[in-house]
Amino acid sequence: MIKRIFISIILIALLFVITGCYDAKSIENYSYVIGLAIDKSDSEKIKLSVQIANSSSGEGGKTSQSTKSSIISVDCTDIPSGINIINNYSTKKINLSHCTVIVFSEEIASEGIKNYIDTLTYNLEVRPTTNIIISKKTGLDFLNSAANSGEDFSSR
Repeated sequence: MIKRIFISIILIALLFVITGCYDAKSIENYSYVIGLAIDKSDSEKIKLSVQIANSSSGEGGKTSQSTKSSIISVDCTDIPSGINIINNYSTKKINLSHCTVIVFSEEIASEGIKNYIDTLTYNLEVRPTTNIIISKKTGLDFLNSAANSGEDFSSR
């Protein structure tokens, strides 16, 4: 009987100690990518463009549910190095967990996109439901047209 009570107390104590929230990170520390474009670059191998959701503030400093977006482009040799370059210049860390579209220019697609897809597949933040689009224009043009559509991105 005493053994059961002792085990019960230990189990109840463990429920409060092991909650899984030991490393809580604030969402304000991340820049959430909603679109990613890969184009041919003049200087290096590729031009990586990310469309980032910018949360807007409502009245009294409360954040609203809708957001606008901004686009950042860098020349790089591969996707991870491009994300590292953006992370080095940004105050927030890039997070790909909300990326809904990956756009390849037709020029990049004609050379093959298998290596790019493999790189993104190994990134645990990229969802398997992310759409892949090949654009006749550049991927950056696609992201610009989507950003200028006047539509708010909702976090709901």
